[in-house]
Parts: sequence; C-alpha cells; structure tokens
Amino acid sequence: MTTLLAATIGASLMGCASHHPRNADVASPGAMNTRSADDGGRPAPAATAPLRTMGYQIEWFVPSALSDGCRFLDPAGDIILVHDGRNVLTAREASTGQRRWGATLATPVAKFVGNMRIDDRIVVSGESEVQYLSARTGDLLDRQRLAALANTPPLHMGRFLIYGCATGEVLGHDMVTGYKKWGHMLEGRITADPVQTGSRAFAVSQTGEIIAIDPDSGRGSRPKRPLYDGLDNSPVADARIAVIAGLDQSIYAFNHSDLSLRWRIRTDAPLKDQPTLANRTAYVAVPTS
Repeated sequence: MTTLLAATIGASLMGCASHHPRNADVASPGAMNTRSADDGGRPAPAATAPLRTMGYQIEWFVPSALSDGCRFLDPAGDIILVHDGRNVLTAREASTGQRRWGATLATPVAKFVGNMRIDDRIVVSGESEVQYLSARTGDLLDRQRLAALANTPPLHMGRFLIYGCATGEVLGHDMVTGYKKWGHMLEGRITADPVQTGSRAFAVSQTGEIIAIDPDSGRGSRPKRPLYDGLDNSPVADARIAVIAGLDQSIYAFNHSDLSLRWRIRTDAPLKDQPTLANRTAYVAVPTS
C-alpha cells in the first residue's frame, strides 16, 4: 500500500490512501474525435473505458506512432514531439495528430537525455551534443558540443542549458556561444533533473550534496550536506522552495534564497515516487506496509 502525504510550505500534514499510479494523468477533455490521425478507425472500447471513468475522452490517436518504442514524449506548443527507439524524432500537430515532420537524429544506440522547444527551435539534447531543429520543418539549424557527458534533461534558464552529469558536474552550457559557461563538481553522480527555484538552478547528487547556482554569474552556494542518501526521483521547486523526497526516508524543503532547511519530515520508508508541488503543497507517495 502507498500513502499520499501532502505537506504545505508551513509543514502541516494530511494523508490519504492512494491506489492510483502516479502517471495516471492524461490529456485534458475536449471535443470527441477518435478518428486515427494516420490509419483511420477508432480505439478499442476497452482502451477508452478507464479514461471515461475519470471523465476524459480521446480526441485523436495514432496506432503506429509508438511501434518502435518511445524514449520521450513531449508537448511543445502546437506540436507533440515523439522520440522513438530508433532515435527518430517526429513532430505531430497537437490538434489533429497529423505528422508535421520527422528527423533521424543519430543511430539507434546513441544516448539522448531530453527534448524541448524554445521559441521556434526544438532543442535535442544528447549526452555529448545539442542539436537545434526548426520547429516548423525539422531542418537541422545548428549543433553544439557539450563539455561533459550529460546525464539528465536540461534545465532551460535564459541563454543557458543546465545539465547534471554522471561525473557529478552541474554543467552550464551557453546556447549563444556554444560553449561551457561554468561548471560545479558535486560528490557523486547526478541522476536527478535540475530544477529552478527562484532565480537559481538547484541540483542534487546521489550522495545527498545540493547546490543552487545563479546561471548568469555561475556563482553557486552549497550548505553542509543535509541529506544522508541520494534520490530515485527528481526534486520539485517553485519560486520559494525546493522539495526533495529522498532515499533516506525524509522529505526536505529548502528556502530558495540561502538553501536553509525550512522543514524536514521523516517517514518509515525510502521515497522513490516522483513528488509534486502545487499551490504551495508538496504531494509525496510514501510506501506503507
């Protein structure tokens, strides 16, 4: 069984039993249009029944879209980016599912860490380079080498892409110059996604070391290590706090301004599911016997 804890910024708690997977969110309701974008037809009734139970309905579907597997699936404004197992990136119209373009990024064995849209460019992050594609046509606009092997999706802040690396480095890549702007080494590899809290980038290593970095100056601040273990998920943050649900069986909230510990809540089990932060409340699934 899993218990869902909701901790407000003031650290009060409420709990309720949760029996739903944390990835149960689906597309928002809209006008019913279950014609396939590519192949015609309708989805099987059994596939749509759980959605109807939750008050959702399918607007369109593409039966063959994920036949080669799916590494990443990202809404990106008026398109949806589908990155398949062959490292082919396809842009589909968000309103209809129709294919806008497709681009072969690399061989199927190449490692990628994430895709995002920035204005009219699609930013494709591999572990060793960044590709910039036209959001309209999929044409390759530019390539830039990374100074270290990226291990996480990038955090975009202004002109910078900020990566966590397997070496423990937090890497600030300047998209304008195409070069490394700054880097900070933490003890232990970084597997958790960097997040933005206030005006700073926040990162956590697998030894529990944390850092907050101003992307423009590259200055970082790190307190004495407050965690006793790493993460199986990623931190969440807003303009005021960063929240960590750790393998050391604790939930932490840090102030964005100085990384001081605002509160800590101890639990009875390592925390592995991804937490959520909304309306000044942190939601964390806590395993129970």
